[in-house]
Amino acid sequence: MLLRLLCALFPLWPLAARALEEDRVTARYRELLERRPGPGTALDRLWSQYEATGQTAELIATYRDRAASDLPASLILGYLLQKEGQFQEARATFQTATRLAPDDARPWQALAALSRREGDF
Repeated sequence: MLLRLLCALFPLWPLAARALEEDRVTARYRELLERRPGPGTALDRLWSQYEATGQTAELIATYRDRAASDLPASLILGYLLQKEGQFQEARATFQTATRLAPDDARPWQALAALSRREGDF
């Protein structure tokens, strides 16, 4: 009953509530992805949310700004660029990540997986 009353008084309330929930979910996917950057559910769902609204370029731009000096952002950007089909730029991004953390296996694994995908090994 209260929900019906709110919907009657504020006809856009359900849309606003849904948008807030989507923002909360998106923030959670980003948080998970930044803790453990790599392919998987968080990356796929974050990409899907931005793809559904035609905003993948904006998503890529948010990580591009930090990629030169932030290893997680660099890895995430590389994976996003792969999803966008920009494989050469993804390779360059992963190479940047290897310079940021030469002893970290993750950028090297990402480069190897990309090379394997492209048949360049």
